[in-house]
Parts: sequence; structure tokens; C-alpha cells
Amino acid sequence: MKEIKVTMIGPSSVGKTSLLAAIYDQYKPAINGTDLQITPEESTKASLKTRLEELKNLDNTDFLTTEWTRRTTEERTYTFELSKRGGNTFSKILFQDYPGEWLNSNSSSKQKMEDFLRESDAVIIAIDTPALMESKSDFDWHKKRNSVEEIYNVFETVYRNIISPKLIILAPVRCEAYYIKESQKYDTELLNRIKKGYEQLLNHLDSQSLIDKVAVVVTPVQTVGNVVFNSIEIDERKEPKIIFHKTGGKYQPIDSEQPLRYILRFVLSNSINSRWGMCNWLRKGLNLDKDLKEAVNKFTDSSMCKTNGGFAIIQGHSLLNIE
Repeated sequence: MKEIKVTMIGPSSVGKTSLLAAIYDQYKPAINGTDLQITPEESTKASLKTRLEELKNLDNTDFLTTEWTRRTTEERTYTFELSKRGGNTFSKILFQDYPGEWLNSNSSSKQKMEDFLRESDAVIIAIDTPALMESKSDFDWHKKRNSVEEIYNVFETVYRNIISPKLIILAPVRCEAYYIKESQKYDTELLNRIKKGYEQLLNHLDSQSLIDKVAVVVTPVQTVGNVVFNSIEIDERKEPKIIFHKTGGKYQPIDSEQPLRYILRFVLSNSINSRWGMCNWLRKGLNLDKDLKEAVNKFTDSSMCKTNGGFAIIQGHSLLNIE
């Protein structure tokens, strides 16, 4: 059975597991009305349900970033099965989460992460949004907090002589304070600062050898919906301490299903267009089951994958085309 591999990457405590928990919490309403079934394996369900309970029961008080995230101390695989409702599993999605410290190491652990990244169809880069948005003009806080240089170095090493299309999702998390409810859009500055804050990486991916092989999208996520950025305090080491405030509302993540929509859209696009032989297994399977193909298409079509108001396809439109 073909597996769709997705690497979760980002520094320690940035919110990768919380993002996965939000995806798990919100994908079911998103697939209502389709014939697509997405089922977490038991260990995945148990782990993400535990994380969900922690997020739903945050205290009504101000707290630091480290007080509402759970640090990943070991690699972990989260597995979801894809099937037609009531039918057999035709594929699995593997989300591989790694400790943020591996980005800064020179050990066999980092090599293991790079090997999986090399095999992955898609990568989700989790971004600490307040560190990005509240950073000064030189982006110093953002560069340190989001391990920008380390992430660039990983892609510079791994994305060489690519033989199959890749999808990179820049996923700013904890975006609640930058969402304008009246317009139902994110602050226009968010997308601008992502492009500037990740300029070196984006320029590298825009190079002649990669521009036609890598799709890059931005999908902001309100991780919990009821916790917003409050302020930044500078400690005795002149390091920023980001303070969050719980609004008192209920746990209600917003846009957390968007990364999953884009992943399946990318896979479906490449199966339809048979790029470099990628996903022929899926193309053949979908051709045998028109209803299933329509179910995946309905979940991932252009009206469902957001492209404005903070969302954007930066490059690789053709790699996401399912028309």
C-alpha cells in the first residue's frame, strides 16, 4: 500500500503537535458531504486526543509559550488511513514529527530526519507567528525562535537532484491575534513578513533547478481559537518572552484543515497529471473508482483550498492544478 509521507519540521515548542491535534479535531467536519473517509490509527487517535484535552483545558490566565505547548522529546509517527466510506483503505498519510533540537544537531538523529524529509511528498514548516510578527525590522527574534537558518540548511542539503514533485507548506500557527474577524482575513502584513522572514529559503526554492519541482503554499492556522498573543517581555538575558492570554472562549481552531486539503490536492494533481511517474498507484486506483476520485476532488478543489486573506500559493501552481 502506497504511503503519503509528510514531515513536520520546526523548532522545539513551536506547536507542531498542537497543529496536528487541530487537524485531527477539524478534518471530520471538513469531509462531511463527501464520500472520503479519513481514519486515524489507534495510537495516533490516543496521542492526539490527549493533546486535545490539554489544549481544551488551558487555564484562564496569561502564560508563556512554553506553558501551553508540549515539547516533543522523541520522533513520532501519526498515521491516518484514507478510504472510500465503508470501503478498504487505499492509502495512508504518515505525519512524521521530530524534536526541534534535531535541527541544530550534527548527529545520526538529524541524518534520520533528513532521510525521511528526502522521501516525503510534503513538508509542513510550523512557524511561531508572534515571534515573526512582533520581531524588529532585522527579524532577529524570528530568526532565533523559528530556526530559520537551520531550516534553510536542511533544505539546501536535502533538495538536490529531486526526482519527484514536492510540496512545502509554511504554516504560521497561533495566528489568533492577527485574524480580523470583520473581514474574515488575516492581517495583510502576515504574508509580507513570511515572504521577507523566509526570503533566503524562498529564493532557493525559486531557483532554476527547483522552481518546476516544488510547490510552496502559506496556510495560517489559529491553533486553538481562544488564546491570543498579548505582549512581549524582555528578560535579563535580553531575550523575548512571549505572553499569551486566554480569552475565555471555547477551544475552536480555525483553518486547521487547510494543510490537509493542500496535501491531498497536491497528491491528486500529480496522480491526474502523472508527473514523473509519481502517484501512478493513486491514478490507477481512482480511475477504477469514480466516486472516490470525486470525493477527494471535492475536499481539495480550488473553492476549498484558500488562496487569499493570508493564504497564498507562492510557487508551483501547476503542481496543484486539478482542473
